[in-house]
Amino acid sequence: MESVAVDDELICAVCRDTFVQPVTLPCGHNYCEECVNLLKRSADGGCQKARETRSLFSCPLCLAPCETGIDLKKNSVLCNIIEKLHGGRAKGVACTVCKGQEPLPAERSCIHCAESYCTVHIIPHLENEFLRKHMLVEPRPDAGRLCKQHGREVELYCETDCALLCVYCMLPSENPHLNGHNVVKLADAMNSVKEAFQVKLGGIRDSLAEITDGLQKLEEAASVSKDRLTNQQQEYSGFLRRVRMFVEVEEKAWQKRLAVAMVAESRRMEERMEKLQQLRMNADRSALWAEREAQSREQASDSQSSCCCALGSAGFSRGAHYWEVEVRGIPSWALGISCGSGHTHVENSASCWVLIYSQRRQQFCTQHHGQTSCFAASRVPVKIGLFLDVDSGILSFYDAELLQGLYTFYCQLNPPAYPLFCLCLDRDGTLTSTLPQEMRILTPVTNL
Repeated sequence: MESVAVDDELICAVCRDTFVQPVTLPCGHNYCEECVNLLKRSADGGCQKARETRSLFSCPLCLAPCETGIDLKKNSVLCNIIEKLHGGRAKGVACTVCKGQEPLPAERSCIHCAESYCTVHIIPHLENEFLRKHMLVEPRPDAGRLCKQHGREVELYCETDCALLCVYCMLPSENPHLNGHNVVKLADAMNSVKEAFQVKLGGIRDSLAEITDGLQKLEEAASVSKDRLTNQQQEYSGFLRRVRMFVEVEEKAWQKRLAVAMVAESRRMEERMEKLQQLRMNADRSALWAEREAQSREQASDSQSSCCCALGSAGFSRGAHYWEVEVRGIPSWALGISCGSGHTHVENSASCWVLIYSQRRQQFCTQHHGQTSCFAASRVPVKIGLFLDVDSGILSFYDAELLQGLYTFYCQLNPPAYPLFCLCLDRDGTLTSTLPQEMRILTPVTNL
């Protein structure tokens, strides 16, 4: 017990183990050097700035403050006492729980825990009610191989229960392995177990040999199958390569045939278009002659009628534009564009493209550079929409209420292009009382 009391004084209050490189705090208490470093790191949080400001930590025993930056010296006297105490004890089985570089000698070994304990670490087995049931024996490294009931060497083996026994286990008062149990010597049992394991090991080796042979055969079969598949792949690749070559040749041949056919068809279409254009020109000339003849007769019978035109002040040089004009109740009008601010005569101008409506004839007429084309009007227009794309030269007229196209010019413009509006007057120079006094532009010209 005196030895135990001395060992208690050699225990660190932080790690609860024997001192390792003990150092002394200003308050006089001793701790392991690594335990003090742990207290310092806990106090400053591992921050360099905190260490520079000299933060404080407390002694675990007396709570006395101590600066983290203090330089602590090793307690040489305490180190010498620990070394002499360890050196004075008999060298034998070492404690398996001590964490120091030189663990203390073991005082007792526990059969159930299979551990050896020094005078400090054996204390729980002496005080704890559950651990006191464990059997303690003299220190020995093979304590886990002793009989857990009697603490003796294991010398027998019960083949019935597969249990290790000592000689005390065979006493009549304590032996449950006598009646009907086959108990043999441990050495004999080890030989029989070895023989049994040798038999099993032989079977395992035979199985491994069969498995190895099977794997070798599978590898050979896989190699043959791989070679066969490789040959098939090469054959199929060659066949597909020939097929692709044939398809490419046929494709080029068909492309040539189709190109020749397209050229021939294009020539036939051009010839037909030329014939149709010639017929259209003849028809336009006939219609123009008839129109002029009718206009001359109308002018002869009504020499006082006249037509006034207005040209927009702003011209369009690029972009797409759209505007709408209300022509409700106007018997005759002309709408279009003119390239040039001075062109208001639309009859023979090459820079004007107009759409003319005559309510008396119930028809529309298009006019550009002396060429006129007329077509019947299915309804009396109320609002006309004009779309102009200056960049592409497209001029389209729409019935703005029905969103129905009336006619499209493909013009060769010389910008700027100005909107052109014309009204036909009665004999007395004014519109009738039931008609509006002027055309109204409902939607201002805007860029699209």
